[in-house]
Amino acid sequence: MICPCCETDLAFDSPAYMALDVAVREQEAFVSYLPCCAWLAEQVSSEGYASVMGRTIEQVVTDLTGYEVLEVTDIDGVMVCRLEIYSPTVVTGQPDEHGRRKGKSPKGTQSWMFAKVDEHHRHHPAPTGWKYGVAIYNGPVMVGVAIVGRPVARALQAAQPNTLEVTRVCTFGVSQLRQNASSKLYSACAVQARAMGYRRLVTYTLHEVESGASLVASGWTATFTTPNGRKRSWNCKTRPREDKAPTGPKVRWEKGLNKTERKRVAAQVQG
Repeated sequence: MICPCCETDLAFDSPAYMALDVAVREQEAFVSYLPCCAWLAEQVSSEGYASVMGRTIEQVVTDLTGYEVLEVTDIDGVMVCRLEIYSPTVVTGQPDEHGRRKGKSPKGTQSWMFAKVDEHHRHHPAPTGWKYGVAIYNGPVMVGVAIVGRPVARALQAAQPNTLEVTRVCTFGVSQLRQNASSKLYSACAVQARAMGYRRLVTYTLHEVESGASLVASGWTATFTTPNGRKRSWNCKTRPREDKAPTGPKVRWEKGLNKTERKRVAAQVQG
């Protein structure tokens, strides 16, 4: 395309391709409108980008980046792409006596995922261990991570050896880029747990502080709330510990990973 006013070439190999440029930063991908002259700026402002250029901004930015662009929030705005899960853990080995299999993640994966939790989680640092983690991207921009490990409660570990706990979920960055990211992370955790032979997932939210909407959207069930508002702490006489996270009442959420476990989870719901 040649600008009829200043005759600038807006071809694909031009830096001013269709008068747009994309800048990828740490937590956002930003689309800038770069009109070659005042005439083009005025035409786009009055008639709209697609009318003047013959293509939508989303179509052009998809060509520029190779990502499926769903929306550009403004003529100079954030590039919103389809959310994509990154689940790097590969299932290895033979099943143990409980039908569980091990997972192997690329070297360094745990470190950078834990660093994201330390940087962005609202009230928890990274846990001490994990079984695996998943991340979520909006185009080229990472917008969240989730960490899965053995149940923190030792009694639950002993009673339900086929259960894992989602110990951390956090999303970060520009709000438009992370819509529905939490629910997709919870769903991805379930997919990986099922592949490793586990039958149930649990996680916790702060009672009357966190709504659990993302959990409901991804098929989890609230099964238990700390009774009478009693606070829970890991500190006790036999094993003194310093509480580094909120100790208020919590809601336990569960997700069965097969038909039998889904029925068991449903049966636990408080009346």
